[in-house]
Amino acid sequence: MSHHILIIGLDADREAARRQGEAVFPEHPDERSYTLMCPDGNGCKGFLRCGEPHWFGGVPVEHDINQDSSAPRGYENEEREFHGVTHLWREGWGWTVPYEGCIVNYVNWEYPTGIAQYPIGEYDVEDEWIDDSCWVEFANVRPSIITAAS
Repeated sequence: MSHHILIIGLDADREAARRQGEAVFPEHPDERSYTLMCPDGNGCKGFLRCGEPHWFGGVPVEHDINQDSSAPRGYENEEREFHGVTHLWREGWGWTVPYEGCIVNYVNWEYPTGIAQYPIGEYDVEDEWIDDSCWVEFANVRPSIITAAS
């Protein structure tokens, strides 16, 4: 779990209308944009399954994978370098590589419960994961607005 900022803003059509001087009242959640920002230094890191072939000692390593997809003997939590990148074997994932950037923004994350009730602004949220599915939830029961949009 890591900390992020959820930015609720105007969608592109409403923002264009606002810039042309029209009064805009984004009452419906579909009239808004939802963006996640990963604050610098919060440790948001992730990993991806590597799709490249892996060879070790002239033999394809994939032939060692057990029938139940468990770690081949001797690979558990072992880092190895393949095609110039450090890999780590992860149970159920196989050989993985670090993902540089915000892994939450990489996946199709789900909106927090009750998002339609909140006005435009920035909110503290935390991500939750089950396998490769991600959703965000407000960090507080009644989140406070970090900054209100003008």
